[in-house]
Amino acid sequence: MYLTEQNLSTTDIAYLLGYKSHSQFFRVFKNWFGITPKNYQNNLAYHIESHNN
Repeated sequence: MYLTEQNLSTTDIAYLLGYKSHSQFFRVFKNWFGITPKNYQNNLAYHIESHNN
């Protein structure tokens, strides 16, 4: 849900989720989803935008 908020940075999201460092969050996220949180956020924003047009 946090990644849908374009006003939140992925570093902010990492801390909101309780990670001690953004690098730890990035590593875990990439292992789970195969892409970085920022790429996921950008892809999500693109899909939302393309469906709104």
